[in-house]
Amino acid sequence: TMAPLTDAGIGVYPVRGNHEADVPGGASAWAAAFSGVHALPANGPEGETGLTYSFTSKNALFVGLDEYESLHRVNQPWLDAQLAARTAPHVFVFGHEPAFKAFHSDCLGTYPADRNTFWSSLASAEARVTFAGHDHFFDALRVDDGDGSADDDLLQLIVGSGGGTLFTSSPYNGDDAPYTPVPLHHDVEHGYLLVEVSGDGEEDLGLTLTWKRRSVDSATGAVAYVPAKVIRTSAAPKA
Repeated sequence: TMAPLTDAGIGVYPVRGNHEADVPGGASAWAAAFSGVHALPANGPEGETGLTYSFTSKNALFVGLDEYESLHRVNQPWLDAQLAARTAPHVFVFGHEPAFKAFHSDCLGTYPADRNTFWSSLASAEARVTFAGHDHFFDALRVDDGDGSADDDLLQLIVGSGGGTLFTSSPYNGDDAPYTPVPLHHDVEHGYLLVEVSGDGEEDLGLTLTWKRRSVDSATGAVAYVPAKVIRTSAAPKA
């Protein structure tokens, strides 16, 4: 399935979702699938090797988080160490569950205090965007931290639109304090998110996030993925 990507030199970096974590033999099946040339970075915390990991490419730090070894939580001490050691201006953090509830109530917001610690750590590392799945739609959210400036607010991008049965819209009605959700865009359709960095140098801080929704020509049945929402933001210079 992923051969067209890997053959083109495009890395594939998955994290477990609830359906990989809650089945008998899921952990061993995961380890077998992502082994050999498909092995994931093995720098995760004890008990999460191949599940939680980080790597740096050009001017960006990528952090993939497992949220099921400790259900609906991340390994915060390990994450803190990764963020403290970063040398790149861009920080991209991804896990299966959103931090702030949209559709599913089983998310990082199940434990608001731990979620807030997690979110604060990303803000302190000057991250700008996080990525999640879990909810079967696209949703872009700005999480207002209450400091009066939107420039340093993190974005939560839910991109659970890869092919599963689509869910209906759902409001942000979880325990979000002290943050305030500011919805930016919501789309109940299949598609994907393209994230483009303005360049690969230390001064290239611009980010363009393009939501491409699936469109089917009613006459021919041809499928295309068309830009439906563009969001622009910028990383902070690395001190």
